[in-house]
Amino acid sequence: MAQEAAGVGEETRVSAELQSAAGSVTAIHAPIGGHPFALPDKRVLCEAVPAPWGFVGRMLVPPDSEDAIGQPVALMTAASPEECADHGSMVLLIAVGPWPTIVPESLVLSIDEGRAEVRGKRLDGAVLAWRSGVRKGRDTCHQSTAEDGGESCVWSTRRGLLADPMQTRLGVFPRGSRPDATHALFVDARGHLMADTEPSLKPARILLERLVPVDPSVDLAAGSGMLTLTHPEAVASASCTPLNCDLQDGQLIVRGGAAPVDTLQVTLRLRPRIEVRDDQDFKNQLTRSVALLHCPMTLASGEPFRDNEDAAAVVHIEGQCARDIAILEFRAEGRRLKVLKSELMPDGGWLLLRLGRLRSEEVTVTANRKGPKRLVVAVARSQTRAVPAIRAVVDVPGFPNVDFIPQNRWAEVHVAPPADDIRAVPLPIPGVYETRSGDVAAIRGDAHAAGLTDLRLGLRSTRSSAPFAEDNLAVVTDPLLRTVHQANVPAPLAVSKGTKPLLELLCGGGTHGAPIKVPVADTVNLPYSIRDSCRIVFYRNRLDPKFGAQRLRFEIDVYGVDGTMQSAAHVDETVTLSHGSEPRVAFIHGVLKPFDRLVVRVSHVADDTHYLGASEIPS
Repeated sequence: MAQEAAGVGEETRVSAELQSAAGSVTAIHAPIGGHPFALPDKRVLCEAVPAPWGFVGRMLVPPDSEDAIGQPVALMTAASPEECADHGSMVLLIAVGPWPTIVPESLVLSIDEGRAEVRGKRLDGAVLAWRSGVRKGRDTCHQSTAEDGGESCVWSTRRGLLADPMQTRLGVFPRGSRPDATHALFVDARGHLMADTEPSLKPARILLERLVPVDPSVDLAAGSGMLTLTHPEAVASASCTPLNCDLQDGQLIVRGGAAPVDTLQVTLRLRPRIEVRDDQDFKNQLTRSVALLHCPMTLASGEPFRDNEDAAAVVHIEGQCARDIAILEFRAEGRRLKVLKSELMPDGGWLLLRLGRLRSEEVTVTANRKGPKRLVVAVARSQTRAVPAIRAVVDVPGFPNVDFIPQNRWAEVHVAPPADDIRAVPLPIPGVYETRSGDVAAIRGDAHAAGLTDLRLGLRSTRSSAPFAEDNLAVVTDPLLRTVHQANVPAPLAVSKGTKPLLELLCGGGTHGAPIKVPVADTVNLPYSIRDSCRIVFYRNRLDPKFGAQRLRFEIDVYGVDGTMQSAAHVDETVTLSHGSEPRVAFIHGVLKPFDRLVVRVSHVADDTHYLGASEIPS
C-alpha cells in the first residue's frame, strides 16, 4: 500500500520544493489523449512546454502515452507576459488515467483497521483520497480483484479517523493523480475544467473494532467517574443500569448511587451508518458490563516491561482496599499474579506483583475480591515498554577495562542508566560470581568457577522508595559472555605483605652459620666458602591472592675479576609464582673464583596477556 499521510512520496517532495520556491502551486490533472485545454484564469506560459506535453495556440495538449501518467511537469505561468519576470507562479501538470467509476453504496471504511474498500470499474492504479477533520491523505490501488461485472479494491487509510460520515469524506480519482495537493484541479477528456473534485463520498458503512477499553471500569471513589470512549463521535445516545449516566464532551459520565454497586450495564447506540464489532458480527448497538471501582490503584513503578519472564511492578492501592489486601487477588492478561511483597503505609497499601511475561503493548491489572464472583474493586492500566539493550563495562580500579570476571579481587561494574526512571544493578549467580552494592556496584568470581558466563542485571525503579527500591522490575543479561579467572596484577617484589619481602637472596646457613640476607639493590662481600649456598627464596605464602599469579624473569650473571662475563654461568628463565603454603627455592651456581662478582635480577615480565597494566611495567 502507498503511504497513508498526505505529502508522502517522490512526487510530493518535488511539489513541496516547487511550492517553497514559487509560492502556492496549482496541480492541474488532465487525462492522457484528452482534448487541449487552456490554463485557468487566462494565465499565460512563461517558458516552453516540454515533451511529452504539447502546446497549440494558448492551449495545452495532454500526452498520449501511458508512460506519462503520474509524471509531474513544472511550468512557470503569469497573468501576462510582462509579469513573468517578477510575478510568475508555478503550475504542475500531471497526466492521469481514465476516471474510475464506483458503486457508492459499496464504500466501507474500517476506522480501527485503517482501510477502505469499494467496488467499481477501472480501479487498478486509482487513488483514494480522504479528508477527516483537518487531516487528509491518499493511497493507491496497486491490484484490484475481479468480480462479477466489475472489480473491487482495498486502500489503506490512517487509523483513528473520525467515525462520523459528515466529517470523514472520501473520493476515488484517476491513476497517477494527486488529489491531496493544496490546489488540485482536474480537466475532463473534453478539455473542460471540472467544477468540484473534493473528496465528497460518505462511507456507506463505518466499521469500528472497539468502543470501550478492554476490561472497562469506572472509578467511583469520588462519587462519579468517567468511561473513556475510543470513538465518542460515533455514539448517538447511552443508557446505564442500575446507575445514571450521560454523555458529556464525548465521554460517558457515571454517577454513583446510594447503595454500593459492583457492575454497570452500559448500552451505546451508534449514529446511522456506523457499526461496532460485537463478537463476530457488526451491530449498531453495543452493550457491555463495566466494573465499578471504589479504590484508586496505580502502577507506581512506571510502565512495566514486556517480553520478560521476570517482569514485576510496584502497585499503590488506596481507600478501603488498602486495608483489605489480604482478601484481594490481582490479575493481568487472564492470569493470577503472585504478590511478592506487601506493606501497609499511612498513604495506602503497597505491593510488589510478579507480572511474568507480558505480550501486549498495554496491560490492565485488576484487584478482585476473593470468592466465586471475583468482584473487581480496583483497576490500573498502563502502556508496557520494551526491555532495553544493556551493555555493561567491567574494570579493575586503576587498570583498563577487562573482558572477564576476576576471582581474586573485586571489579567495578558500570552500566549506563537505560531510562530516566530505571537503573541497572548486577545480580549474583550462585557458584559463578557474587556482587556487592555501593556507590559503584562490584563483582567477584567464585573461586571454583570456570568457563563462560553472562552478566545478569536487575532493572530497578528510581521512583520506588523503601522497602521497594531494591526490588527488580525485570531481569536482563548483557549479551557479552565473559570468562571467570584470576586477575594478575604485578605485586611489589621488595615488600609484598606488611614489611616482609616477597623474595630474598640468602647465602650461608647450616654449617656456615646464620644465613646472610643480601638487601635489594645493594652489594655485599661474601666469603668464598659459602658460594654454593646462595639461593633465591620465593615466599609464596607472602603473596596476597588478590595479585594473582606472578610471571617473573629470573636472571643470573657471573663476572670475573677482569669484568668478563662467564657465559656458562648465565641464567635467564621465566618463573610463574602463585600463592601457596611452601616457599620455592632456586640455588645459584657458577662462582668459580674468589673474586667473582655475582649479579641476580628478578623482574616482572611485561606480558599484557598475563598482567593487567603490563604496559606500565618498567622494562
